[in-house]
Amino acid sequence: MRWWLCILVLLLAVPTQALLMPGTRVVEEHHANPFEIDVSSIGNLGDIQVDDPSDGINWSFLYLPYPNCTSGTGDETFIAVSKGSSNNILIYLEGGGACSDFYTCGMGLCVDHTSCNATPTATVTTLNPNETKVIERYRYGIFDRTNPDNPFRDWTIVFVPYSTGDVHWGNRVVKYCYYNPYNLSQVDCSINFTVHHVGFVNAITAIRWAAEQGDFDKVVIAGSSAGGYGTIVHSFYAREIFGKPILAIDDAGPGLNVNSTARPMFSIEVLKDTWGAYDNLPDDAQDFLRDRDPIFFVDYFLDHYPDSRFALYEDQMDYTIGVFFNGYTGEQFRDLLLTKTCELKHEQKKRFFRYLPYGTEHTILAKPEFYERSIKKYNVYEWIEDLLKGKKKDAVEGKGYVKHCPYKHKHKAK
Repeated sequence: MRWWLCILVLLLAVPTQALLMPGTRVVEEHHANPFEIDVSSIGNLGDIQVDDPSDGINWSFLYLPYPNCTSGTGDETFIAVSKGSSNNILIYLEGGGACSDFYTCGMGLCVDHTSCNATPTATVTTLNPNETKVIERYRYGIFDRTNPDNPFRDWTIVFVPYSTGDVHWGNRVVKYCYYNPYNLSQVDCSINFTVHHVGFVNAITAIRWAAEQGDFDKVVIAGSSAGGYGTIVHSFYAREIFGKPILAIDDAGPGLNVNSTARPMFSIEVLKDTWGAYDNLPDDAQDFLRDRDPIFFVDYFLDHYPDSRFALYEDQMDYTIGVFFNGYTGEQFRDLLLTKTCELKHEQKKRFFRYLPYGTEHTILAKPEFYERSIKKYNVYEWIEDLLKGKKKDAVEGKGYVKHCPYKHKHKAK
């Protein structure tokens, strides 16, 4: 962490646009068109047996078309599928950090984190997805089929692993060269690695495949952390691809602009250039956003598809997002979160909903706490159950909400 802070100090001493990310080389500005990829080779949901909920969740692994769809290292990647007994489908985008230069992407290249020389500044979990991790980690929360309170207990679940460092927004291939963190003009491209920031391609391909597997009654797209950020964009495309109303559940991916002074490598300007993030949005959406926080793409989505809804879960002082990634104090992040979501709620009263506990934790959907966390005895799982039933529920915990939100909204407050 100290090394990262030294880099930040030096970055702030030079022109941001010129030297924000030294040693970065875009290899492919547009890797693939995910709307033209043939998904027929992936397999069929009909060939998978219905998962017996009594023994927990069981995953089947289907590989995406290669080389259009890849992991962050450029290798093959997959989706995991658990077939439910109902005619409803949940698409879940995995989380796991983000990265945009030689140092922040470093850890992701390590397969064995105990023996590799990973950079201490890395901010992405992995660029190498593996089936074992999915089996071991994703058995709790909404993935716990044994829990009778699980709103998705009998749903088909399509799990999209995260290994591209781009919050499922990217469509570029980038080479990162070594640079001296104490002399930013000293770049050595003999030491380099390449990252396939193609999360947008993988996610759209998975959504298109899912839509071809049947005429589902209910469709939900959800994601945690980086996957939550992914829902901001992919809710719109899921609605277009499925051709029916969508409920999006964003778990701790609030889409707020970072403190660019403290976290220049995660400013939206950098991510546009590094990942090609906004190139994947409709042209008028890019104009619509301009200087707005990315969360306001939800406003664009719901204006275009008023039959759909978007739900945000986020701890008001989430340390991982608010402090570590966005570079604010806990209180600064809370102020920003409440203010921006208030604006969005004002624009989309009947279509945008929040569950904002007064806490510092990060994510909820894939944890046992999904069944325990509550605001004034109103549990998270009950909130999602209500949303699935079409009820309009907004829960914001703590005092001082009115200060951030002059509009009159009905919400539960402790």
